[in-house]
Amino acid sequence: MLLKGPFVKKLAVAAAKTMTALITLILITAWALFPPTLAYAYEGYADETNAASSAESSAPAANDASTVATQGVNSATQVGAASAAGASAGGSASAGASAGASGAPTPTEGAAAAAGETAATVQAAPTAPTNGAPANAAPATPVTVSVTSTGGESTDDLLDGSYDTSVTLAANESLTVSAADGSAFGNLYVRFYTIPGSWMVRYTDVSGASHVQPCGQNGYLHEFVVLEGAATNAELVFPSGAAICTLDAYTQGSAPAGVQAWNPPCTMADFMVCSTHADDEILWLGGVLATYAGGRGLSTQVVYMNNYWDGDIKREHEKLDGLWTIGVRNYPINAPLGDTYADSLETAQTIYDQAEVTAFFTEQMRRFKPQVVVSQAFNGEYGHGAHQLLALAVRDAVDKSADASFNSASAQAYGVWDVPKAYFHLYDENPITLDLRQPIANLGGLTSIEAQQEAYKKHVTQQWTYFYVTDDPTDPNGDAFNCSAFGLYRSLVGPDTTNDMFEHLTSYEQQAAQKAAEEEAQRQAQEAQARAAEKAAAEAAEAEKAAEEEKGHALPVLIIAVVAGLLLLAIAVAAIILSRR
Repeated sequence: MLLKGPFVKKLAVAAAKTMTALITLILITAWALFPPTLAYAYEGYADETNAASSAESSAPAANDASTVATQGVNSATQVGAASAAGASAGGSASAGASAGASGAPTPTEGAAAAAGETAATVQAAPTAPTNGAPANAAPATPVTVSVTSTGGESTDDLLDGSYDTSVTLAANESLTVSAADGSAFGNLYVRFYTIPGSWMVRYTDVSGASHVQPCGQNGYLHEFVVLEGAATNAELVFPSGAAICTLDAYTQGSAPAGVQAWNPPCTMADFMVCSTHADDEILWLGGVLATYAGGRGLSTQVVYMNNYWDGDIKREHEKLDGLWTIGVRNYPINAPLGDTYADSLETAQTIYDQAEVTAFFTEQMRRFKPQVVVSQAFNGEYGHGAHQLLALAVRDAVDKSADASFNSASAQAYGVWDVPKAYFHLYDENPITLDLRQPIANLGGLTSIEAQQEAYKKHVTQQWTYFYVTDDPTDPNGDAFNCSAFGLYRSLVGPDTTNDMFEHLTSYEQQAAQKAAEEEAQRQAQEAQARAAEKAAAEAAEAEKAAEEEKGHALPVLIIAVVAGLLLLAIAVAAIILSRR
């Protein structure tokens, strides 16, 4: 009876309300303990979307880095081209430390169109000598020394500054150099009478450290030795003996003006200047040397057909003195041929083997890979037969240096080389006239003509002749002596549009700088791409981890929801059943 009628209905309603309250409480508790599935699903979607966006944005970042790097390469190339153009207009064609480009570039590699005539003042500094002194070191100053010999010879002639006197030492003899007032010296300057073999300097520096310093490996006639530490005395040891003209000592510091701290011969030469005799390079080709070596600091290799080891050796000293005065810093090269006068080409061809001379200069072109070759006149300036033979040999070498079958030994040793540009003195075709009347900052403000005149004075033994430096075509000897007049024999880089032999070319130093800039830009681009890829991978991994965590939170909520649904269904069914009784 109690289970029938209104009471039962009230009981069912009460049970339903109680169950509803209980389920609501369970759901609220589940909400507090586990975030709702819907909210998690939205947040998970948002996180995955953001991670994907970040990953996608990483690729443009890498692309941007690559673009920036490419722009850096382009900028470097443009700077190199602009520098070359500036050099053609009298600006710097040098880009800092000499460095040779790796490999042999093609003649047009890094080429840039030149613009304008040579400017009034050239700013570029010649390549600094690699003499061991810091680039910014103050010039050294002379130190008064006394010199004694273990063989007992008088050493007075070593201190007179003359090439006319010398001291000869037997094998294993040595010289002891001592500062007269006990002060320390850090540099020695030795001018030998003839090129010595290897020798050494032994000394204890002022800190007490002992040194044995090898010298003479480069075979220089004039050698500037930078000591590893300052000393008050030093022993110069000559295992093979030596003949020495002068010996001077200097404080620590860079080589002072007039002291020759030679760089080795070029690795790769912007210019190769071919001269028959000592003094021809100044009289006829000096404008090239002053403008491009002294003024612009372009790597310049001078190569001589004749030497004087079996003649007047003083001319070998004068050769070095003249080159240094005009701004050349790479040690010259001599062919193994003595100097014999020839009044005609036919006479010269009986004295010299023209094929041998051609082979020699071909080898030098392959060795130094010059961008510009310059030589003397086909008419021998004033008819000198040896000058004429040189010009013909250089011409043939220019034509054959790219042919591996000619002088194959040098082709195997150095590879072949196709000379981009070649000029000959007084050549009528494609003429240019060098402006030799503008001040050159790196030569103390002297003009090329003035620097040539100073350099020619170093050829003391030739001052009795009627030769002189001039660029005046109206001079009585202007046709023969005019050192500004040249003609372009060949060009692989286009015709000249200005009076600049280096037009359309980029120095090896600039090519090396451009290559370094390109490599650095590529390295930065690769690093940027690697960083972007690493960031994208990390963000993708983080998004995947978050998605897995969300799935773990959603499962308990789903279970509770299913249980709650079943309970609600059971209550509803029970309520319906009870209400019908």
